[in-house]
Amino acid sequence: MTNMRDQVQEQERENLEVRKVEEEAVVPNLVQVTEKEKESYHEVVDCMKSALDPAAPELHTGYGLSYDEQHAIRYLYEAKTGIDLESGGDQIDALERKHELNKALAVLAPVLAKGMSPDFEEGRDEYIEMRELIKELRKRIEDQILKENMIPKEVLRKKTKEEDETDPEDEEAIFERQMEAPEAIKKKED
Repeated sequence: MTNMRDQVQEQERENLEVRKVEEEAVVPNLVQVTEKEKESYHEVVDCMKSALDPAAPELHTGYGLSYDEQHAIRYLYEAKTGIDLESGGDQIDALERKHELNKALAVLAPVLAKGMSPDFEEGRDEYIEMRELIKELRKRIEDQILKENMIPKEVLRKKTKEEDETDPEDEEAIFERQMEAPEAIKKKED
């Protein structure tokens, strides 16, 4: 149980660090974006779209991307699919998916921030689109984290003597008994 709490706390710290990087990157430096940076921006955004596309069967990284950007695109794809590409296709849990998303954003956020530069208006729509796609992915991953870490009902409540005598397979009967009014239970006992 403490291991899970430690993982969640570590994930929250990572989220804060990534959000700081995103916030710093989103504040435009008011430095002009060069033509080369614009081309790089469009290539990164195209690869991100491909990595986040639900219909994309495999990962495509651009040839003009740096080593770090290529890895970040891979992390983004792994966060979307829940598949670890390095291990040959093993499933990864939602906490690991969130970690992969955070690693990707640590590299990609500064690149995306160029889309907010005042002299790069054509990048703004793509920036907004990417921000929404990432927000949706983050929400799906967080929902999955909650789902994976739900504690079974049996652990949360004490078993009564009557429940201990009931076949554990008969969950519906247990639920129905719990829902009966206390008066009905007393009448059955008499």
